[in-house]
Amino acid sequence: MFCGKHIFFLLITYSAFHNEDHGNCSAFQTKPNALKRKRRYTTLPSSLLLSSSQQQKQTRVYTGPFLPPPIISSSEEVGDDRIEEKLSSSLSSSIITAGIQLVELGLDLCIGQSSVSSGLGLFVRCSDGIDSTTLPECTLLCGYARSGTFQMKDVGDKTVGFTIQGDEVAVFYDRKLMMIGDALKKASVEHYDGNDVSLAGHNVVWDEEGGKIQIHPTMDDNKFARYFVPDLANSDDGGVSAVTTMEGGREGDNLDIQNSGQFCNDLAWGVGGGGDSTSVMQSPPENIDEYETRSVLRNAVQLIWRLAYDDNGCLTPSWPVSVLSSDMTFENQDFMELGTRYGFGYWQATVDLDNL
Repeated sequence: MFCGKHIFFLLITYSAFHNEDHGNCSAFQTKPNALKRKRRYTTLPSSLLLSSSQQQKQTRVYTGPFLPPPIISSSEEVGDDRIEEKLSSSLSSSIITAGIQLVELGLDLCIGQSSVSSGLGLFVRCSDGIDSTTLPECTLLCGYARSGTFQMKDVGDKTVGFTIQGDEVAVFYDRKLMMIGDALKKASVEHYDGNDVSLAGHNVVWDEEGGKIQIHPTMDDNKFARYFVPDLANSDDGGVSAVTTMEGGREGDNLDIQNSGQFCNDLAWGVGGGGDSTSVMQSPPENIDEYETRSVLRNAVQLIWRLAYDDNGCLTPSWPVSVLSSDMTFENQDFMELGTRYGFGYWQATVDLDNL
């Protein structure tokens, strides 16, 4: 498999991305010497974990479908000594749309032709000179989409609903990774004189004695725009197209680390086992249990929300970001496609629409 290590990548330092005012997640900020510069990374600092008391989990070595090889016409006369040159040219010009190097993580990300759909996908590999890198759950990889609008209805297959169940869901608040219950308590103490802080689009019940917070979405969606619709979207031909915003403006093809997560496909639905370039397509899972089993095995990315305090005693969503769903080791030197969980309900609704 052609590796294409010499393809140009936008060099992104992990701390530089998170220090931007519009995309700061300082829980993941690392100093240049926080990771030793050697061929094998071990783990990131313990500050990246949700809790220092978190039990040690089994680390999974990631395997996924490889980036599809460029197609070279059989009519072209290409000698063996020019194969790599031809592959490099084709890969950089047509297969890969954008590339980013996450220096502190030892990883390269790219957006390219998906191996499981007609559109684009998000791929990962170890950076040049890195044999492997092991990262903890909730390590931030990229933004899902920095630009977008909140709407009343689910529009398109890239829409993300802002729904939180319970007080132990991970979020980013005040530039730190924490549980939503801790975010509400922090906002209460720092901004609302200890009074109960609410969560937009949710019912929040504070248990003063037990310290627990009950959280569940409100039932009346006619009063709250909970669906985040990114400005960038996969077009029908597999490329990237600009879409019209709610204000009537246009968003250009700004593919960068803040917008890459939306191209992550669900590898649990009708895709082979991955790990090779000839994965055999499988039938969709027959039930939710089969889907969940596949999702755990094949998907490596999950979405969490960034929240902000709005001066009215309420936490509101700003935009979602893509993080690792579990402790993960990456050893692949070639690009493998990353997967994210869409949910069985999403796919079942798609099947029902197709049968109408």
